[in-house]
Amino acid sequence: MTSEAAKVLSSKNRLSRRDFLKLAGVVFLLSLIRGSNPVRQEPFSLPKDLHFPEPNPEAGMQPDFKVFLPGGKAGAEYLTAMRDYLHQNYGDQVLVPSSISHPASLKMSEDLNGHFSNLGREIVKKAENKNIHIVGHSLGGFESIDVVKYILSNPQWSGKEIRLTFIAGLGFVGEDIFGLAKTANGMIQVENNYMVAEQHTAYPFPEAYYNAFPEKDQPQVKKIFVDSPKQRSKRRQWFEKQLDIMAPEQKKQILAELDKIDQGLAHALKAKDNDSVGKFVIKRKEVLGPFIELLFQGKQMPKELHKKYMELYKETSGNLAPGIQFFISLLRFIGKSIDYTKAGTETALKEIIEAARSRKVDIKIDFALMENDYLIESSDVGEIIKGFDRKGIASVLGTFSFLEQLAHSSIGYRPEFLGEIFT
Repeated sequence: MTSEAAKVLSSKNRLSRRDFLKLAGVVFLLSLIRGSNPVRQEPFSLPKDLHFPEPNPEAGMQPDFKVFLPGGKAGAEYLTAMRDYLHQNYGDQVLVPSSISHPASLKMSEDLNGHFSNLGREIVKKAENKNIHIVGHSLGGFESIDVVKYILSNPQWSGKEIRLTFIAGLGFVGEDIFGLAKTANGMIQVENNYMVAEQHTAYPFPEAYYNAFPEKDQPQVKKIFVDSPKQRSKRRQWFEKQLDIMAPEQKKQILAELDKIDQGLAHALKAKDNDSVGKFVIKRKEVLGPFIELLFQGKQMPKELHKKYMELYKETSGNLAPGIQFFISLLRFIGKSIDYTKAGTETALKEIIEAARSRKVDIKIDFALMENDYLIESSDVGEIIKGFDRKGIASVLGTFSFLEQLAHSSIGYRPEFLGEIFT
């Protein structure tokens, strides 16, 4: 996942054994609540009274219709950079709705099921008889499961294949209380350490850092982005251009401060002084952190673009559900997510795969792993394959892609890496 140095740095923020046990206790209570909840998810199957068309034999000869389902907190202005990149590249053959965890997702007349039903209907309308490729990031992976159910249940769609790609997918690293606790722990690590990890993408460390901690071989994954000094130089130049937009008057001072920190970091690395390395990286985070957060918020994007895409996706205030309506739907979604994680996400996927086969549709499942992520590491690939094998669905597994030095949420402000995943 991270380099050895990053592991040293992040260890200060890791849960102690005592805190982990507390977390496991909370998750256990949540799972008991869900276990005693009379409103359970019914096993998914296709309606028997509907006639489904034969799959379009030419579907695979056309570009897939693309859907990106972002992770937690991602909606409205937070999506403008991704929406603009994807629409610029794929026109109207892509859809990027707000996450159900963001208030901009739920429309006035929708509840949770209505939201996924309407989203599935919109995808079918736009995809027509094309194959569909859905990329779900983090919590968006759970959303993709519900969306696919509505797509498969809609006889208007006549494509041959649905491809699901999970970025930082949840619920694949264990089942029951162990899986819940491990997933929750990973999410906490992402929250606690993401500003350290995001530096690799937003404004990479000096080359002395990467020389001290060279990339390791990753034989179990396919590298679709290979980092290099040239790539890191491009990312540094890109960030400097964003400062021209976000903080033009402070730019010179910010870069001078970062240069001073990086000189100290390079000296500490040469001296193999891990304590000093850690201190310089934290100083770096303190300088970069506020601007990385602005990038996530889309502050580098023109206001006209924010307005354009909020109108396109009907996210203006008059279209959105009241706060209490959104909150109820969010709680229901959290409950479903706990269920998926507790049972293992492969369980829900197996139901989808079996339903798809009944209407002669293929399901393909890929994974995209970010090097500096805390939810799924390359070392988890073997366990993921075992989980699919236990459910008898390993045959649907495709590629485990790997992007060097990217962190959990990097695609939020560098969406061109998302283009690598859709390719």
